[in-house]
Amino acid sequence: MLAAVRQYNAPGVNFRSECFIVLAVIAWTYLLHWLYRRDDIDIRYRDASGKVKTTVGGAEKHWELEECLRHAACPIDEPTKANLRFLIGIRHEIEHQMTQRIDHLLGAKIQACVLNFNKTLKELVRPRVGLDQEATFAIQLAGMMREQRDILLKDTGLPKHILTAMETLEDSLPEEVRQDPAFAWRVMLVQKTTNSKGRADEVVEFVPIGSPLQEEISRIALKETDKPKLRPGMIVDEMKSLGFKRFTMDSHTRLVRERDARDPKKAFGTFVGGKEWWWYHHWRDEVRKHCEQFPERYRSSPQPPKP
Repeated sequence: MLAAVRQYNAPGVNFRSECFIVLAVIAWTYLLHWLYRRDDIDIRYRDASGKVKTTVGGAEKHWELEECLRHAACPIDEPTKANLRFLIGIRHEIEHQMTQRIDHLLGAKIQACVLNFNKTLKELVRPRVGLDQEATFAIQLAGMMREQRDILLKDTGLPKHILTAMETLEDSLPEEVRQDPAFAWRVMLVQKTTNSKGRADEVVEFVPIGSPLQEEISRIALKETDKPKLRPGMIVDEMKSLGFKRFTMDSHTRLVRERDARDPKKAFGTFVGGKEWWWYHHWRDEVRKHCEQFPERYRSSPQPPKP
């Protein structure tokens, strides 16, 4: 893990995220192998007869990280497991082909992975073996306005399969896992234009959770960047505008029940204000697919054949 952190923070390094993921997966695998050996859990693969499987070179085949996470004795919490499964999923996509400029898309997951490893290492081994001094705040060479960031994001150069994999992995998670800092650790940086006399010159200052300032910052940040949501009526209106005039609120309600779409595990939507359920855009896409699958049910009149 130290190698992963150092390589990721090194200036001038290309493929920092790709290299970090590979090294971090190895680090987590070694940690869990150590834990299971300590607890007398056999981590070797066996065939149907009980014989230990071996590699081509004759070495015993041990569990990969995914198998370690599946074991009932795994002490890692679900958000941390989700973080690792996300990074493993990205690794499966990138390990045989080149990618570029994915750092800005994975930074929150990578930071969470480091903090999770440090926390787990200290809890399972002992506090003094932590990596606290290694995961420091990286020096920023230049400020970046949001407009600049948006321009960069429009030209990521990412293959479609990478973006699809990321969206699929995240959409499969419950909302509470996606919002957990163990899955993705995010901070908002606000430049301070004045220094307080007599205080330590720290680059990063954390605002206490629950303080008025933290609540105000969260309110502003969520207003600006929260995932877009749609009311049920907005989805119905959009289907009507696409020619599905007979798709009504009752049609939408029946479809929700049929698909059990409000199951949090499916991540189609969420409660807003703790009362009203709103839908994410990918549920709107599911509704559209349904309407296109049954045009005779929802169109007001048969459509002429396409030329």
